[in-house]
Amino acid sequence: MYQRFLLEVPAEEYEGFPDVMKNVPTDPTQIEEGHLEKPIILEHLRKFEDFFLKAWNGEFGATTQFWGIYIFLINRIHRELQRCVKMNDVDGYIDVFPAVLDVFFALHRPNYTRWGTLFIQRLLTADPALRDVLQKGAFSVWRTLKNYSRSAVDLSLEQSVNRDSASSMRGIVSFRNSETALRRWSLTMTQRALAVTELRALTGLEISEQATAQCRPSRIRKDNDQMKFLSEKIDESCNPFSVDAPTSLVNVATGYAASKTTENYLLKTLQWGSNAREKFQEWKSNSGSFLQPVKRTKIQNFAAENVKRKVKVPALQKAISNAEGLRDAFIRLTVAVGEEIGFYLRNVLSFPIISYPLSIVHCDGSRVKTDKAALLNMLESMQTVPFTENDLPQEYAQIFDGGLLLHSTVSQTNIGASYGSIARSMLSTV
Repeated sequence: MYQRFLLEVPAEEYEGFPDVMKNVPTDPTQIEEGHLEKPIILEHLRKFEDFFLKAWNGEFGATTQFWGIYIFLINRIHRELQRCVKMNDVDGYIDVFPAVLDVFFALHRPNYTRWGTLFIQRLLTADPALRDVLQKGAFSVWRTLKNYSRSAVDLSLEQSVNRDSASSMRGIVSFRNSETALRRWSLTMTQRALAVTELRALTGLEISEQATAQCRPSRIRKDNDQMKFLSEKIDESCNPFSVDAPTSLVNVATGYAASKTTENYLLKTLQWGSNAREKFQEWKSNSGSFLQPVKRTKIQNFAAENVKRKVKVPALQKAISNAEGLRDAFIRLTVAVGEEIGFYLRNVLSFPIISYPLSIVHCDGSRVKTDKAALLNMLESMQTVPFTENDLPQEYAQIFDGGLLLHSTVSQTNIGASYGSIARSMLSTV
């Protein structure tokens, strides 16, 4: 984004700025008071802020606007939230946390939205004496003597008391139903954790976090290589801040343009989240309950576009597909066998590839069935010349209705007859 900004700045206005920045000492303790408040630096920052607002409003296209919002969330919201925690800035935390709640509401995080709203409300309505206690150092935990190294209370508990007070054994260690034992365990938890922490430090098992590990030449070289590789990949696919950036929203990973629904959702995420948070606070003030479910927000991002949705295929279309699949498989098998044993495929394909004649089957190859009475009535309607039993032709075959024969035989046998007796009765009938 800054490189795109430099393209918009006239050359004569940018000439003196690099020289001023080169004179800034790298050691923060040697920076003179007011050095960064020189008019040329303040003017340069003001112009960059105006450029950022233009990108935020979409004057350079939807892709630039989307990544401008992303930079705003990371560089300004997330980093400001971390600064407030590390510097125990309670007022700054109260100012920036509603913007984080807007993101939670827009991305449908019901637990964070519900209890985060309650948390910020409790901070705003807290007693002034409690606010003073928090501002004096109780809002975050300072575990080292280094500046800018505070951490949140819950994170400190997970990394110290909750970890060191528990047993190193895996699984359930023991059960206790005694209220006295539970109270004793709770009261001594801090002391036990402190003893374990000190023992680890004395034995060298506790490895403290060292900031110098991030500044090793090998680590710096690795980070620079990864940054260079990422920058090259972005330039190959779609640089969102280039002059030739598309006006519509494009996924820089795939190069595909987003739909209007996805574009509208991603570019108005913060606005929708803010409206949802205000409605939730208004609803809570009227109902007085935080336990009611939060209205679900449908997420329509790039990942949602790639979700494969199951389409219900009609039964007729499915039957046709199955029949066509069987036909194609049979043709492949016939060709393979014909090449193996050497027969004429023309003779095979002269007959229908189906179990029943095409006139009495469905499109999927299954036989058409009808009621026996309807078939008999149709045959009788087609008979125009009356005839008697003497006029019937000589019997070449007899067809028996197996179902009718079985039911008639079973109805005439005694209850509890064996399968053998029923079979003999049917054979004697035939």
